[in-house]
Amino acid sequence: MDCGVQGQEPPSDRDGESRENKLRPLKGRVQYSKESRQKKLQSLESQLNCDLSEMKAMRLDSQALRGNIECLIGAVEIPVGAAGPLKIQGINELFEIFAPIATTEGALVSSINRGCRALSLSGGARCSFIKQRMVRAPFFDCGSIHGCQILKNWIQSNFSSIRKKVREHSNYAILIDIDFQIIPPALHVRFIYETGDASGQNMSTVCTWSVSQWILQEFEKRHPGIIENYYIEGNLSADKKVAQSSILYGRGCEVIAEAEIPDTVFSRVFGVSPEKVILGFNQSRSTIMHTGMSGFNINVSNVIAGIFAATGQDIACVHESSQAQLHLEKRENSVYASLVLPSLVIGTVGGGVGLSIQKQLLGMMGCYGPNNLIRFAEAIAGFCLALELSTVSAVAGGQFVTAHEKLGRNKAKNWLNEEELRSPTFFNHLLKVKDLTNPIIEIRQKELESSGESLVMDLTTKISRRFCGLWHYEVTFADGNKDQIFIKSKAPDTELLLATEIMAGISSPGLGELLRESREDSLFNHCHSRELELAKWPSLALQKIMPQIKGVLASEKRQIFIVASEYLSDMYMLDAVEMREEWSQQTITQVLKAITSVHAEFFGKTEVLSQQSWMHITDLPRAQRLRDLQLEFARKLSNDSPEWFTDADLTFHRDWLNRLEQWWPLQEGNIKTLIHNDFNPRNLGFRSMRFVKEDVVVYDWELSTISLPQRDSLEFLSFTLQPCEVKSVLEILENQRKELMRSTNCLIDKKTWLQGAKWSLLEFILYRLPIYSVAQTFRKVDFLKSTYKVSRQLFEVIDREVRSC
Repeated sequence: MDCGVQGQEPPSDRDGESRENKLRPLKGRVQYSKESRQKKLQSLESQLNCDLSEMKAMRLDSQALRGNIECLIGAVEIPVGAAGPLKIQGINELFEIFAPIATTEGALVSSINRGCRALSLSGGARCSFIKQRMVRAPFFDCGSIHGCQILKNWIQSNFSSIRKKVREHSNYAILIDIDFQIIPPALHVRFIYETGDASGQNMSTVCTWSVSQWILQEFEKRHPGIIENYYIEGNLSADKKVAQSSILYGRGCEVIAEAEIPDTVFSRVFGVSPEKVILGFNQSRSTIMHTGMSGFNINVSNVIAGIFAATGQDIACVHESSQAQLHLEKRENSVYASLVLPSLVIGTVGGGVGLSIQKQLLGMMGCYGPNNLIRFAEAIAGFCLALELSTVSAVAGGQFVTAHEKLGRNKAKNWLNEEELRSPTFFNHLLKVKDLTNPIIEIRQKELESSGESLVMDLTTKISRRFCGLWHYEVTFADGNKDQIFIKSKAPDTELLLATEIMAGISSPGLGELLRESREDSLFNHCHSRELELAKWPSLALQKIMPQIKGVLASEKRQIFIVASEYLSDMYMLDAVEMREEWSQQTITQVLKAITSVHAEFFGKTEVLSQQSWMHITDLPRAQRLRDLQLEFARKLSNDSPEWFTDADLTFHRDWLNRLEQWWPLQEGNIKTLIHNDFNPRNLGFRSMRFVKEDVVVYDWELSTISLPQRDSLEFLSFTLQPCEVKSVLEILENQRKELMRSTNCLIDKKTWLQGAKWSLLEFILYRLPIYSVAQTFRKVDFLKSTYKVSRQLFEVIDREVRSC
């Protein structure tokens, strides 16, 4: 059928495509500077021929919005009214409270205030916090009902182990129950948590994802082949949806408000008789079956939405949080009213509640921070009841995550596999056995007593489908001699980068996108090959301090990257990252002497290393490009750990990063060397209890780079010094300077040395420590708090000394 004018192309589809193709994506989607925001606005105005001049001015701190918005172009102001005061009798306290209501609906706040007056004149709203639940419901495709039943029984019998796994991944989430729904061919599993003062949606996702990975691994060992596929969410949690299951079982906070209002108060405040209100209310309830509505209420969503917007709650949860059951009945001389909110998804920590205005408004309610969730939930319920009473009376008187990245389960056929690591032929090749009369003839895998697994390896193994990790093997030669071998199989850097992006993106989509945009500048670039190359580097100092290297295998084609080394048995202070009190002056001194021997060998002799393609060096331009990312890491720490990473700490990071161009060049004049760049107790130990520098072993050199020698020392001291010992850093640094001068015959100016220490420590604080916040997404990083605090104390001591010189 010819729909167009003869001789012309039909306009609709092609013109539509043409219009779409004219629109260009905005640049700087995760940049938060004023300049970037203005450029995006200009691009929109130019492309769409529209006026956005009102968006150009913004009073919000752009940097404080990281983690809450991407592609920032401005802010929309919503009027905020103060509702109240309302007297509330909670389960823990009697209090009066105002509530901020963000709305553009006229008469709403006045209506709430009318209800508050009636409640307060009647003794207040009696509010009871019942429980908190957060649900995540993955499903496992088992192929059949039989497979589903096997998996269900296995999960039930391993509930205590699964619960312990949850505690390994969160300090706050508590797994309280698991229930099941078989919908062939899949088993849907509802993980039910308590999540403290956080709403818990990200927390429950992270915990469920982590324990599901454990379930997949452990169940596969015992029942191979049953689980065909897995998805983090199958919609049985009713996440951000109105659902009967949320009413029946609860999701978020369940809270109830009730009150008994004397007839005289009711009539005087609302201007209508109680009998007329009850009659109209009962008749309107008959509409439930005709509308299919979930529960019954008048308009609690107005209060929910207003408080959510004002206090930084997840606005996408307004409709599920607005499920409510209102009940009114006439008593002898009063009206009894109750309101049940079964699925109030709220938090007083994390997410948008940390934004400056939202934080202040939540603080106005006395509900900001830990241990305030019950008060907040009860307050919301009380104000909802106030509005319900006012509105129903007005009617009678004429007067409402992510998707998560799905990981493929396919494996490349030619990757390293477990069978190869059991093959004598493979080990003969890896260890370069040249004596053909005495080859390796037997391989036995042994228990790995202490993995000492680096966070780099730990992150990768969480996400990679390759056969990567750490293993202990015993190899037997033809003559009967045996050797203990430690195998480290690394995934390529691309998978580590993907792992960090996914882990970060689970709790902060903006952080995940920033990581993707910063791939070329990431310190993780080439980390899969750097350790292998340094293991082969002709350096006497490296050979002395590294474990004895038995073999190195790198195959880009098969993506195999393996280091085989001696198995470090009977080591002392191994992986002693949580043993700060065990580090004595002697052990600290000997470790620093050992690493200084490496610094001395490469001191001012880094030209060849710097030219290697696998060596990653952070210079000023790279640091500038990473600035937004590091601010976002700090922002994540502030959201995740506000009890110790305070607003003042966040300001410290923001201020120093904003002055990057002033202080970073000051370290460029110092002589540089090869540094470990991950030099902490996780990656070293002693061969004997003599605790001398000759017995120090340092491993995991995958993040090594070219920088100032003070950088390694100050990272190590941040992990090992007690807070009462931080002043000793000046003496320790002076001893290191003298040791380096003695070993290199170079004159090192004391003031220049101290200045270098200050800037290298600042780089560690700003550019390294916050990265651990990603690891916190899926495991406990208990050392981070103390390490951060000590590093800041060290910085203050060194800074004072530099200023006095």
